[in-house]
Amino acid sequence: MSIDPREFRDTVGCFATGITIITTIDGDGGPVGLTANSFTSLSLDPPMVLFCLDRKVASFDAFQTGAHFAVNILADGQTDTSNRFAQSGPEKW
Repeated sequence: MSIDPREFRDTVGCFATGITIITTIDGDGGPVGLTANSFTSLSLDPPMVLFCLDRKVASFDAFQTGAHFAVNILADGQTDTSNRFAQSGPEKW
């Protein structure tokens, strides 16, 4: 069975999910952040969360080597912030 990539993306795009901005600090001490909807709780004891990043994302190394990260759960009216952090580059800050 063959699945059309565009049709698959359109289909899963209809699945409602929360939107987050995940942030960390890179090796030079600069802020790094991105919009992610691939966020979920993994465990209550100990408290653990999971988010997924594409290895090709420019900030992947910062998240992989960083000691800490923050999860910012966005509200309904924060579409502009979500869109800004969905773009590449430092101008999002």
